[in-house]
Amino acid sequence: FSPNGDGINDFLVVRDIGEFPANSIQIFNRYGQPVFEASNLTQDQVWDGTFKGDEAPEGTYYYILDLGPDLEVAKGWIQLIR
Repeated sequence: FSPNGDGINDFLVVRDIGEFPANSIQIFNRYGQPVFEASNLTQDQVWDGTFKGDEAPEGTYYYILDLGPDLEVAKGWIQLIR
């Protein structure tokens, strides 16, 4: 995704995440440091590409997405492009 303020792909989106009330997501930088964590999300727009109020640097980030106790945890990577 490309959070550059042009209104296109400005957020990491997880479609229909609000359909899973016990959801949680963690996003880590390439060093394994957490840059974003949230749970019980109701909006599809999950992350705006910031870390501690500043723009996170472009690069590869890794996520752990848990949609609930009866579903398999999803893990993977995302590319942040500025």
